Amino acid sequence: MNKSALLRNFVVSTLALSVGAMLTAPAQAETVIKVGTLQLPSSSTWQLVEKQFAAITADTKGAVTFDVGYDNKYGKVTEVVSKVESNDLQLAYVVFSSNPSRFASTGVVELPMIRRTSLAGTKALCALQDAGMFDRDFKGLKVLTTWALPTYAILLDDKRKIESPSDLRGVKIRAPGPTGARALQKLGAIPVNLGIGDTGKGLASGMIQGMAYGLYASEITSGIDGKMLMDQVTQIIDIGFSAPAVGLFMSEKYFNGLPPDVQQAFVKELSAGCALGTVIAIDRDKQEDVTRQDLAKDGHHVFVNFDAAAIDAMHKELTDVYDEWAAGVTKQGIDGKALVEKAQTVIKQNE
Repeated sequence: MNKSALLRNFVVSTLALSVGAMLTAPAQAETVIKVGTLQLPSSSTWQLVEKQFAAITADTKGAVTFDVGYDNKYGKVTEVVSKVESNDLQLAYVVFSSNPSRFASTGVVELPMIRRTSLAGTKALCALQDAGMFDRDFKGLKVLTTWALPTYAILLDDKRKIESPSDLRGVKIRAPGPTGARALQKLGAIPVNLGIGDTGKGLASGMIQGMAYGLYASEITSGIDGKMLMDQVTQIIDIGFSAPAVGLFMSEKYFNGLPPDVQQAFVKELSAGCALGTVIAIDRDKQEDVTRQDLAKDGHHVFVNFDAAAIDAMHKELTDVYDEWAAGVTKQGIDGKALVEKAQTVIKQNE
């Protein structure tokens, strides 16, 4: 075989090997983001989040996909921070008050009667985060978005008629976290630490006579015997009592290790301008308003309305809770007074 034929055979063989390698080689490595959440796929809030996940997958041309563990499949809300830090999860939904020692500063939007709407609380969260006032809480984490839940009502069974704040004295009420528990104490109620999954049983057994919880949330959260929690109560004290702040986060180390274009996609779809948190907050406030209107005319529930003097007295009674909270976080090296003042300013601008 002459040199020319040898060269031709070599080129043909090399091309054949190259084409074969291209056909059998794996596609670009896919990054699967394992997500922990207590939310259900039917939740309108989570559907808004899922929409942004789909946008990230599209932005990265399929290089990033999401494996969501709904309903605490990948860990309870109290476990997700450590799971993210150990990279057992890459992204998680957290209720900040479920980790109060870690997330002390965010509790400012949970102070009783500091706000009424999800939107105002969310705007305050975003402003405080942008100002660096949550840096201690979020150290080592990439918090992609935050929002505040609509403020809770105090929902009670019919065993004691409530006409004024003084009628709450001695009533056992499921508390929405430690700050809410202290506020209930100040109002003379007896706060009970009870998981939301056990609240229906607690109401049925008499362990509690009520709960601080959202109107819409009570309509979609199961109680006992096929009832929703809202079916187990009759009296609604709709005073914008207290409600948690939540967020979506990664470990900062994991985020920084992602390719730049992937980082950009996460920031664009989840973080930019507090857009996602704002959209969710507006949706949650709308749901709460619609539920409020439906309950007012369902013939089963009664809205207990305190007069202006009673509401003012409640605010004064709860002043100590604000002062105690500020003093408590100040001991952790956080300017609690500045947090309260900044949050109140932003909330006032948005309500």
